[in-house]
Formats: sequence, structure tokens, C-alpha cells
Amino acid sequence: MWRLGSRAIMPAVSSIHDKWVAGKSGIWQHPVMGEITMTKIAGGCLCGAVRYRSDATPKGAGVCHCTHCQKTSGSAFSTNVFVPSDGFDLSGPITSYTDTADSGRTLARKFCTVCGSSILSEAQAFPGMVILKAGTLDDRSWVKPIAHVWASSRQSWCDIPATVTVFEKGRT
Repeated sequence: MWRLGSRAIMPAVSSIHDKWVAGKSGIWQHPVMGEITMTKIAGGCLCGAVRYRSDATPKGAGVCHCTHCQKTSGSAFSTNVFVPSDGFDLSGPITSYTDTADSGRTLARKFCTVCGSSILSEAQAFPGMVILKAGTLDDRSWVKPIAHVWASSRQSWCDIPATVTVFEKGRT
């Protein structure tokens, strides 16, 4: 454990996304992430030209404070939802920018070519996952981030709830 101010934080560890167990009535349980009871998600860009949908259960939600996410979101962080790429359907005019993250790994950041909305990323660090920008979901009410990554790059005025897992850098 490390400390960020007075808070204990976790060093980078292996994946926290691989410990899911099926519960009752479609509820997925994770020892760190808790429960997610989604069965279908949909969303799109600001202008409506790009749409996506998936019947897969999201594997979790998190907040990234890395400098690249700050730049692509135009904010202090990016709130992301992790969805299996199998069964994920994306339509509309998309362009992609290949980025090298602070970790040194590459990721493809995908944007609407009409309005410029950042829609998703496909990261080398998360094979088989689509990382959706939570703000593009039609229904965002269920999103509850359970982890903050790259906390070492967070803005000093950005408080992190004591109830979430914090990683000084990335997860690996």
C-alpha cells in the first residue's frame, strides 16, 4: 500500500476484471467491484450519428486521471465503462487515433467524425474489452465507478471517494 495524502492506495496489480462470479437473476458479483445488474446497454454521440449497443453485462466502471484522458475528455478525468467486445455493435462515422498511454501501451481512441464526441477506446491493456465513455450511455444512472487509476496525475482539487480502490498508476 502507498499513501496519497492521508489515504492508503493500491500499487499497480494484475487485473481486477477477471474475478467475476455469476449470482442470482443476472446479478454479477466481484469482490472489489461489487454488483452490476445490467443486461443491455446503448448509447451514442452528441449529434446522434454514432450509435452502439450490447447485450453483454458490463464488467465494471472506473475513473482514469491520466494526462491523456484529461486531454481527450477536456476535463480532469474520464469515467469509463468496461464492456466485453463480443456482441458489441457500433455503427456510424467513426475515426480512430492510436495513442501511446502513460503506461507505454497503445490504445485506439474512437471519435465521431461529425461532432467529435469521444465514444470508446480499445486498449492493449484490456484485450477483449471495449472501454466506453460513460457520458455517451443513454442511461448513465447505474454507473458507479469502483476504482480510480493514475491517481498520481489527478488534479489537486479533484477528491476521490474513500469507498473506491485507488491505483497510483495504471492497474498493471
